[in-house]
Amino acid sequence: MQVGVIIAAHNREKEVQSAIRSVFCQTRLPERIVYVDDASTDNSINAVLETYTEHPEGIRCISTRINKCKNPALAKQVGAELIANMDILFCLDSDDFIDSKYVETALKVFAENPKVAIAYPDMIYFITNGLTDEKGMPRLWKQQTFCVREFDLDAFRQHNWVCGCSPIRARAFWQVGGWEDTQFYDRHLWTKIVTSGWTAQHMPGIFYYYRQHENQLSRTRSAELRTQGLRDIEAVWNNIKENRGTRP
Repeated sequence: MQVGVIIAAHNREKEVQSAIRSVFCQTRLPERIVYVDDASTDNSINAVLETYTEHPEGIRCISTRINKCKNPALAKQVGAELIANMDILFCLDSDDFIDSKYVETALKVFAENPKVAIAYPDMIYFITNGLTDEKGMPRLWKQQTFCVREFDLDAFRQHNWVCGCSPIRARAFWQVGGWEDTQFYDRHLWTKIVTSGWTAQHMPGIFYYYRQHENQLSRTRSAELRTQGLRDIEAVWNNIKENRGTRP
């Protein structure tokens, strides 16, 4: 199975290099990595191109730019279209990074169960003091482990624990049309997939490192936007036809 990685960013010149390097350090390298610059006004694109020069043999590195400014769903979708021939894809947030066995472990999950379209990991939430190690990766100053539960469709309708970086089987992704410009775009995508004959599976182990900031987007969303985002998700559940069923 061929794997493609999407990194979309707006003004992340200080963080995006560690995200890319974590992809280059995989025990099973992906075939493609695409960076989508979302109207950055800093030096992000040059930081990316500089890091691309470190790429291992076998990875094709792509970069592009959109001018929508902070539209992550659109940026991710643009990236997906640039690697549309991949079998597995995932979007790595530009300020986060992954464990070296992330791709290898996800591929095992997909190979063992052809009905699995989403493989989701346990995570560490971290804060850094700005220092890096000898490999250019951030040193964790504070951290908290977040272990997620096994997948249950009914419970998932009430609460999302599948992170936005989760690898996706491309056939399922394109079947439901990919990301849409809605407030909770990742959860919206997961919902479309697991209500379309596919399922998700937990891959036990801490494979994803999620950086926390003072101005987390989830804390600044207006009540109106949050409400509309949840309505968009609920509409997916409500539109399931009886002859399709709700379970894979």
